[in-house]
Amino acid sequence: MACDHSIDVLNLRNSFLDGFGVSDSTSAVRDIDQRLAFRREDIAGMHCAQGGEHYEGIAVRVRSAEVIEFDLVLPTEHRHVVFESFLGQAVRRRQACHRGVPCKKGFRTAPGTCLLRACAGDPPGLASPSMAQPPVRLLAPVESQTPASNPTIELCGRLWTVIDVPATESEPSPVPYVCVSYAHGSELVPHPFDALQKMSSVTLAAIEAALATEKVTALWVDAFSVPFEKKARATCLRQMGSIYGHASKVVVVLSKDWGRALVQARNGRIDEILLPELESDIWVSRAWTYQEMANAGEIEFAAQGSPGVHLEARFLLNALGETIAELKKSGVVDRFTIRNIYPNLDRFEDLVGGWMGAPFLEGNVYQIMAGMHGRHTDPSYPDDVFNAILGSISQDWQGPADDLELSAAERFMRVCERKPDFSFIFAATERSAEPSRSWRPVLTDRPDVIFPWHCEGPPLIGKLVEDGLDLEQMWRTGPGSLSSNLAVEVQNSFSWAKAIREPTDLPKVVFDALRKGDFVGSGEYLELRDGLFFSRGLLPKRNDLVVAVAIGLKLLFGGPALLLRPADARGRHEVQDVGVYFGITPPTGETLRLA
Repeated sequence: MACDHSIDVLNLRNSFLDGFGVSDSTSAVRDIDQRLAFRREDIAGMHCAQGGEHYEGIAVRVRSAEVIEFDLVLPTEHRHVVFESFLGQAVRRRQACHRGVPCKKGFRTAPGTCLLRACAGDPPGLASPSMAQPPVRLLAPVESQTPASNPTIELCGRLWTVIDVPATESEPSPVPYVCVSYAHGSELVPHPFDALQKMSSVTLAAIEAALATEKVTALWVDAFSVPFEKKARATCLRQMGSIYGHASKVVVVLSKDWGRALVQARNGRIDEILLPELESDIWVSRAWTYQEMANAGEIEFAAQGSPGVHLEARFLLNALGETIAELKKSGVVDRFTIRNIYPNLDRFEDLVGGWMGAPFLEGNVYQIMAGMHGRHTDPSYPDDVFNAILGSISQDWQGPADDLELSAAERFMRVCERKPDFSFIFAATERSAEPSRSWRPVLTDRPDVIFPWHCEGPPLIGKLVEDGLDLEQMWRTGPGSLSSNLAVEVQNSFSWAKAIREPTDLPKVVFDALRKGDFVGSGEYLELRDGLFFSRGLLPKRNDLVVAVAIGLKLLFGGPALLLRPADARGRHEVQDVGVYFGITPPTGETLRLA
């Protein structure tokens, strides 16, 4: 569906092609211009060949009136670039790379260029147009046709009630809505629509803060939108990823302490003295926060008690990041100390930065599991951690019917296997005793990973077969004498490695750094030809073990790895344990056959 818009095609073409290093191509410009005339989320299939190099896919997304995304997929990398036009006056870029290939230098777009002006009729959001929208219950203004029997509540001088919007196959929601994300706290009050139910004492304040932002016609708020009945509630929670993905935007309502910080963030920096107050806000430590951010198309932040004070996510992240960066530059703290002193703010920076960098749904499951580290849920609902993860890795709420009877942990693993992304096998737990399933973790309550820090890279692709699992892009190595050059390389690459005086110091220094990052391992390690493997549990007393590294997954330092028993007659390995490998890896891997 074409719409009225204004695009500086020449400037857009030049910036786009220059940023990707693509030669001038009339056909490419025509394709870009044609696709920008259609405000759709997952427009793909653009192909061009310049200088003998074939660009496998160029996708253009219009996420809102001010944000345009480009994805370039090559055989060796995936680049993600975002143009952001603020009020049509200045343009800011961000880009992220996958598969370990460095980005080209960020490209420039002249200030004053308006890449795209507002185009009415199509809501933003991140859900694919081919993804059906689940039924939603919304808080909406009372209209003349509203039944008199409907319960109502006055908010910001207007009466509101709940309406039920049926599921749609692929079209935008007939009622555009905004999702409200907030921390409940511990105090409960009677629910205004049901005297037998309770809700958070801050719900109404969060709603009023959200209503003070722009373009709010209806709201999805958990207290009014999640059914009370147990089975219906469980169904709704399985749909959360899709619900947030179809929202026109997500308004995050923080505590009153954030009011001053949001005002300061408009000017690009938050005073350091405010950090302890901001740290006390529990919103960022909720398990559901991760899922809500992962699926949001647009995000605005507001604060209780500060009507009219709201800020887009990128501006708040930049301001907070500037303050934290100054702390690090001062030499008083490092990245480990920041996490220890301000764990919530550190998670906040990671979460918003991840949302800005690249789509969560295109990343790896390990990263999402790591992002859940230390997050809390209502003890009354122990499955919520897995439900929040499921909403972060897939918006497919219409899974197989037999999944509904499974435990939340089992449902999570099956979704990962269908995706397919087998990076969940690096969960810090025991392995299955079932035949041909030694690779599968035994999950019950929390899916903790071996090292809960950033994990960059694409999904870990694998294929389930009758007698086990075939994993792609794995590299096997075995025990051997550690290269003396490795200690020198480590010293040159990591500030924390300056404590290495002799190569024999390397294991202790690396383990100490892992511990600071909440590594859950035992401290025992294997010395390998090209690095070190730190295991989760105690190492067995045998010298024929093999270490297999997922070379596409990159942690803060090192990468997740499997400890394997020798291959059997079929060429398959049983998994002994998981851990972290620290060392040198080749650029490509092989297929690893697991039993």
